[in-house]
Amino acid sequence: MNTPRQELEERVVSAVSKLFSPAPAAPHVRPCLDARHGDFQTNVAMAFAKIMRANPLELARHLAEVVFVRDIAEKPEVAAPGFVNFR
Repeated sequence: MNTPRQELEERVVSAVSKLFSPAPAAPHVRPCLDARHGDFQTNVAMAFAKIMRANPLELARHLAEVVFVRDIAEKPEVAAPGFVNFR
């Protein structure tokens, strides 16, 4: 059985593979340092933005739309400069 962090990471990996083929980097989910932002977050959009020379905030918005977490978390929130936060 996966921990909540592992489950979120698997789902982020799945969403990233739908958006980017091949994925330019392995996404990671980590606990938020500040609980006001959520329980977990990923900065994968910022990593991709550097490689793809794209807007990290736009990539984060796309990822937040595609990642399926309705059954385990609230709707993902996007925060500058390109974080996707999960509660």
